[in-house]
Amino acid sequence: MIYQQLFDRVPEPEVVRAGLIGCGSFGSVVATQARLIPRLELRVVADKNVSAARSAFLAAGVADNDITVCDSSKAALRALESGQWVIAEDAMVLMDLPLHVIVTATCVPEASARFAYEAIRHGKHVVFVDKEADSVLRPDEAVPSVEGGVFVVVANADQRAREVMIGKGLMANRAGSAMLIYRAHHLCGAETAISILCAGLLGVPTGGSTVSPVADIAVTAKRDFQAGEMVSGLGQSSTDPNLGAQMIPATPVTDDSPLPFFLLEGQRLATDWAQGTVLTRRRVVPPKDSLLWSLRQQQDELFLLGK
Repeated sequence: MIYQQLFDRVPEPEVVRAGLIGCGSFGSVVATQARLIPRLELRVVADKNVSAARSAFLAAGVADNDITVCDSSKAALRALESGQWVIAEDAMVLMDLPLHVIVTATCVPEASARFAYEAIRHGKHVVFVDKEADSVLRPDEAVPSVEGGVFVVVANADQRAREVMIGKGLMANRAGSAMLIYRAHHLCGAETAISILCAGLLGVPTGGSTVSPVADIAVTAKRDFQAGEMVSGLGQSSTDPNLGAQMIPATPVTDDSPLPFFLLEGQRLATDWAQGTVLTRRRVVPPKDSLLWSLRQQQDELFLLGK
């Protein structure tokens, strides 16, 4: 495997120490996989649900009496140094620990953006598992690494190459200039360990290296909404049957432009919103202290405004 050959060329650090934020279905898989990966150590997790965090460690084969719940960075460091596996209810506890990489898997975009931002401020790499925040922000604003997905779009300027690829059965757009590779199975969490090691050992992302927004996800109404409604609760929008989504070219978030899907989460409507229409920025009451919204505005100013 080429990754193993690359890792072998980097003797230091001998072990990549990672911390995990979020122990849901995805995060728990990351925790269990980590024990099987050479040179990867994941002995500290953060989750407000301590039982979920404990279950993740137990599923990974950690003995219950080797697990300690800590409420401060100092206590967590002492526990780690004594060989314990650490759970923190407050994710900020992880920021002052001697970790190389922070993995965010919260499914709550505002929280993910803040934890990624704080991790980078504390000199740590970030593996951004959360698709919710990832769909709003590019790596330059919040994170240096993105874990893999299910669809890959291949564009090729060589006409003969395109003809060969289409002849092999790849789905193409009408112009025949881009093809879609579909992988039927998402190996949930199994690939994240490679992302962690790439960040910790090689200092490179496993996603694209080009820092430029390409696409946004617009949100459409599948029913009529009334002014004042909270459209979707935290962590619920991606499975909300009242919301639809469509991919559009990346645009600055202005009053009359589509609001990126996961900027909507937890916000209230300023106006009525009719079924079948795309939600624009002016229809939502803007939050007063959202880091996610602030980072998106900075990204727009850097890449999209004035173009």
